[in-house]
Amino acid sequence: MTQSTTSNTLFIGMDVHQDSIAVAYVASDHGAEVTYLGTIGTRQTDLDQLVRQLQSKAKHLVFVYEAGPCGYWLYRYRSKKGHTGWVVAPSLIPKKAGDRVKTDRRDAIQLASLTRSGDLTPVYVPKLEDEAIRDLTRAREVATQDLKAAKFRLKAFLLRHDIRYTGRANWGPAHLRWLSEVVWLTPSESSSGERRRQGSITPSGNTHARRVLVEGAWAYRYPAKVSRHLQLRLEKQPKALQDLSWKAQVRLCKRFRQLIARGKHANQVVVAIARELVGFIWAIAKQVKVTP
Repeated sequence: MTQSTTSNTLFIGMDVHQDSIAVAYVASDHGAEVTYLGTIGTRQTDLDQLVRQLQSKAKHLVFVYEAGPCGYWLYRYRSKKGHTGWVVAPSLIPKKAGDRVKTDRRDAIQLASLTRSGDLTPVYVPKLEDEAIRDLTRAREVATQDLKAAKFRLKAFLLRHDIRYTGRANWGPAHLRWLSEVVWLTPSESSSGERRRQGSITPSGNTHARRVLVEGAWAYRYPAKVSRHLQLRLEKQPKALQDLSWKAQVRLCKRFRQLIARGKHANQVVVAIARELVGFIWAIAKQVKVTP
């Protein structure tokens, strides 16, 4: 049932998601019923249209939604427009014992009703500068954890193959140079006399390296070319490396098109290109000292 009279204040509960917002409102008048409006989009134009619709029912609008992954953009946008906004912590929302039914409609209605009854307490919304510092520290912590995990996986992989560093300190300049000389990914080969046959990528070595090679092989479905950014990097390298890299690009791009023309499945083609790419990488590692 919609509100037929104009109230001084409307409490608007909003269940916010990535692509939609469920909306319900209730007037401050005693005995007024909560009205569920349905869902709207998350664009600013969608919010402005909602405000125009509700301003015909009350002069003062109070928007309430739960803190979540969508952040505080909705609160800040409504505050710039001169409306009151609340952000509440989900853990502090009163819940009835045994009530396990949770839908967008029920959440929006509950937010509107509890705000009118005074049973919700808004949380502190940080300023943009404070939130930027918080995001930076969190990102740094996550990056540090990822780095530690990557180091642990690499050391475990080398230990399984009985490859041990005999130096003093791990992860120092000397240790990193030693790691750069450890090569693990090997194309199989079966040769006899003048006959040479190269097989598929062997399962030995790092599975992550194989995945990166296969992903990189997809680039050879495009015609061979050197972008300006790549050219600037190549100019710092020896002439032999430049020639070898261009030879690899021409060869692999042509090979990709040939295999596709034969009717081979794209996934098979990519693995074949990745195997040949290993050969060029091996040649570079054996013949040319790359400048970092």
